[in-house]
Amino acid sequence: MADVKTVHVPHLGGTDAGYQMPYPYDPSKPTLILVNSFTTSSELYQGQYGNKALTDKMNLLAIELLGHGKTRTKSEQFTYWDTAIMNLQVMEALGIKKAFVLGTSQGGWITARMALLAPDRIEGIIPLGTSMDRESERTRKLGCWDGVAACAGPIKTWTSNQATPDFQPDLEYCNFLIDIGFGKNCGQEVRDFWVKTIQANYKGDDGRRRARVAAINLAERDGLHGRLFDVRCPVLWLHGTADAVYSVANAEEEIKMFVNSKSAELRTVPDGAHFLSASHPKEVDGALIDSCPAPTASTLGSHILQRLSSCSTRTATTLYEVQLPISHHADNNQQPTAAKISLYLTYESLHSAPRFHKHHDHDHASNGDVANSHGTPKPNRFTMSSHHEKKPRPLHHRPAAGPPAASSKSPIAAPPRAALSGPARAKSDHAGEEKGSLKSSNDAPNGPSPSGVSVMENSPSTASASSAATAAMGSSKFSPSRSADDKKKISELEAELTTMTSEFSSELETLSYKLSNAHESSLFWQQKHSSLNQTFLKTDTDLRLLRAELSSLKQTQEDRDKDIAAQMRGLMLDRDAWRDAYNEAMKEVRAREEVVGVLRGQVRGLKSWVSASSRGGEEQVSDEVVAERWTRLGNGLQNWVIIHFRRVRIDVDKADDDTKEQLLRLVPTYKSFAATSKIHFIQSLVSRILVESIFQVYFVGISQEHAGELEKVEKYLGRFGPEESINQWRSTTLTILRKEAPLKLQAATAPIVDSAVDQISNIMIAISDMQPSETRDQSLISLIHSSVELSRLLRAQKAAFTVTMPVIEDHQETMFDPDSMEDIGGEDEDTLSEREICCVTFPGIIKAGDENGERGHLKNVVAKTRVLCAPD
Repeated sequence: MADVKTVHVPHLGGTDAGYQMPYPYDPSKPTLILVNSFTTSSELYQGQYGNKALTDKMNLLAIELLGHGKTRTKSEQFTYWDTAIMNLQVMEALGIKKAFVLGTSQGGWITARMALLAPDRIEGIIPLGTSMDRESERTRKLGCWDGVAACAGPIKTWTSNQATPDFQPDLEYCNFLIDIGFGKNCGQEVRDFWVKTIQANYKGDDGRRRARVAAINLAERDGLHGRLFDVRCPVLWLHGTADAVYSVANAEEEIKMFVNSKSAELRTVPDGAHFLSASHPKEVDGALIDSCPAPTASTLGSHILQRLSSCSTRTATTLYEVQLPISHHADNNQQPTAAKISLYLTYESLHSAPRFHKHHDHDHASNGDVANSHGTPKPNRFTMSSHHEKKPRPLHHRPAAGPPAASSKSPIAAPPRAALSGPARAKSDHAGEEKGSLKSSNDAPNGPSPSGVSVMENSPSTASASSAATAAMGSSKFSPSRSADDKKKISELEAELTTMTSEFSSELETLSYKLSNAHESSLFWQQKHSSLNQTFLKTDTDLRLLRAELSSLKQTQEDRDKDIAAQMRGLMLDRDAWRDAYNEAMKEVRAREEVVGVLRGQVRGLKSWVSASSRGGEEQVSDEVVAERWTRLGNGLQNWVIIHFRRVRIDVDKADDDTKEQLLRLVPTYKSFAATSKIHFIQSLVSRILVESIFQVYFVGISQEHAGELEKVEKYLGRFGPEESINQWRSTTLTILRKEAPLKLQAATAPIVDSAVDQISNIMIAISDMQPSETRDQSLISLIHSSVELSRLLRAQKAAFTVTMPVIEDHQETMFDPDSMEDIGGEDEDTLSEREICCVTFPGIIKAGDENGERGHLKNVVAKTRVLCAPD
């Protein structure tokens, strides 16, 4: 950035603005101000600085934004409006009265702000790859980036209350900016240059603060949609089709918002990136050059006067030659022809300023209709011209002594239009002669310029026009002896010639404009056709490739389908084979299970026979038999409850006081689960009654007196003999009673069974809507008889069998014991450790000692207590 200079302007309390001007300022050419994109610098326009065809046409001035490049200000806070004001102050400081403005990305909306702030100084704007909206949902729906999200990360990273002297943007950010700006496929040299430039520009704590405010401006800027109505200058919007930040669809909508601009045209550049002037400089420079016309006669005169004004030597006569291009107005296809302008002047005539009248020519654009890229006619074509053009006012006086010439007539060759106006001027001379002041025959129709400047132009058309003008003027002279008819005829001819001249000039201008517009239209459609043809060829190639790929995919799919079908057939055959083998195996398993069942029956029979034989005919049963019969009893009780009470509604509140007392004794926690778990409640109730009336009795069927006497005898004998002998005595005695019980104890057993049935029925009728049922009672009687038989069997064993059913109280916690309990809720027992028990649905059996009544200290859980655990 060695070519970057700074100029001091007063905005924001004093700002040193960085700028580049590759060539010295030439006031005869229009000026184009260049505004760079986000976190870049004036180096973004290196391609334009090196384009001689462009710099010959216009002055280039690149101004670096606030927060960018070498621009520094006292204020840490600034906005895009501040940059626009600063740019206008830079123009004033550099002596530039008017200019065109080109801006890339953020520079695009700065061009619009400059046009709004100084409409009399900004002659046109050229936005590149930009948007006039804020970062809104509308732009995102049109395919633009999410600027708020993209800037959120850098803003957060660059925000700090601590000094950061070692700060510089990281490679991730630099590559991100380069990828979206120049394109991911940009050259490594370009990438290395901008990584180095960005990191060097924003290093240190000051660089971090400038980068942060610049990012905040980008994310939180205001939109310009409501203000575009007030932009009056021409707008030429260039936008790349490969722009990764702002879409063409957004540009197409926003170009229509410049409703009051002299012209508003959108041109798209195929494959153009976001930083369009860098990715496609040829297209951008070409558009700028096309918009800048060749110098006109007034521009030439102004330029000559400025060059002559710089003469400091008082020479008698000065010869000055200028080589300038003269464009053909009718056909822009032809190359401009070079015309050598030879000027002869005297120092005295140069400084005869009172005879000159200069004024600015603000006519910068033709009036022909030009179609923009969307085919919409615009009243004015975007053109760039110097705001310094001046037209000398024609004065009629006699020339001073001029330089040597071939003729005494003025050698100034007027343009064709001026030559055609000769007769009108001759008429005015003729009017002067009638008053007695006759012109000399050496006076030319367009006499020499007031300053004594004589210009010779080697254009054939100009020479012929000059001759025609001279002939016309010569024909207008007359002598006093001419008749009145001749005067009248001459006047009529002069009037007719004036009319024809005016019509010819008008028609010539119209045809010139039409031809120029037709040429531009043809160029546009040629470019359009070329672009469409390239698109067609590319699409056709892609289509052919896709068809070939589709054909290959179809063949691959067919082969794959064939392979899958073959694999499926093989798998089906394997499945059938495995199925047959499985069926054979299952037949063999079932056969073996039958054999196992037979063998198990034989084993049980042998065990019973051995047990009976070895114990003197006493019936001793194994733990498996006891557990099986106990399980059968529990399942029978559960089925009885489900069958007869699943539709019964429980309401313990309607029970009388006696019933509630019984419930509180039998199931202390009935209130907490009677209504919600009625099946478990009824099982717990019936189980408790069976335990109290059947399993806790010494021997069912004998009277309490006899049971008490036997129990006393057992305790008395226990004083004299070992525990094993007492167990054998009890087993032998109760076995005798058990064998005779069905006949002799039936009368004593029936009241016990009836009492249990009545107790259960009365309680259930009191707390539910149950009605008396003979079938239900018979099923219950059958269960009670099974319980009585099982109770007698257990009492007749030498081993001591104890039926256990823990009592659940509200005031104490009874925890789950996996060794002696099983949960009927279906939960994993590993998760039930230390879980409180809600209710006991069926009791368990614990055996003390072996089958001989010995080793009473050994205990075995024959059947686990069935419980329902409380929810976790």
